[in-house]
Amino acid sequence: MDALPKHPLAIARFLHGLSQSDLAEGIKQAARRRDRRAGTTKQQVSVWERPGGRAPDAWYQQLIADVFGVDHDLVTALGWPYWLPGNEAPVALGTGATVAALRKAQRRAMLNRRKARALAMNGDARACRRDLNAAEHALNTATAAPPAWCSWMSPADLAVDSGRCLIDLGETGPALHQITQGVALLPTARDKTRAVFLAYEAESLLHQGEIDHSASIAGEALVLAQRIGASRCVRQISDLAPGYEPHPKVQGVEQFFSIVRA
Repeated sequence: MDALPKHPLAIARFLHGLSQSDLAEGIKQAARRRDRRAGTTKQQVSVWERPGGRAPDAWYQQLIADVFGVDHDLVTALGWPYWLPGNEAPVALGTGATVAALRKAQRRAMLNRRKARALAMNGDARACRRDLNAAEHALNTATAAPPAWCSWMSPADLAVDSGRCLIDLGETGPALHQITQGVALLPTARDKTRAVFLAYEAESLLHQGEIDHSASIAGEALVLAQRIGASRCVRQISDLAPGYEPHPKVQGVEQFFSIVRA
């Protein structure tokens, strides 16, 4: 029997079904999406996975996060390698109620939601729903305030993550319901996250064939992302454009393209 991966990066690759070469290629593609030329090799990934090996620098960690679909805020908050999907090693963050709240709520919830997304990408609907339910339970049963570094995670985030998983599973109707619910729950202060959530909502509508509604939501998201200077969000929303190209006469599509060109 093959040995199970032990390094957190190897575990994350295993959850996503990626070889070291696949991850290296994913990093290269992530850099291209950011209009940068950067890449790595299977050998370098192997170095990162060695016990006590050198950690990737901050730029490469952002690219790795893009490959695994991890929020960059989580990368900054947890540090290497604790932000990687599937990593369940404890983090030295203090003692008492703070650690108890972390382990019993936010941390377990984040691990479950990341595992759920990986399972959805692999088409494992039953296991995906199990982890989504576990994440929801962890949030709902928290008995103390979470540490400041992960206080951003809320039922709104979990609802949208659930929607993203359902999109990956091909269940676009329930996905739209979850994402719409998440957008409604989001505090007004989190405009950057709102722009991302709206982009997910537009994507789900696009998959359902509701082109006019999707284009309207995408335009709203793009205007918001441009206003707050969220360049990554702008790229993410602009990447929806090919889905509208076959529908130039549908209401809202030309308006969306005009916003993209602005």
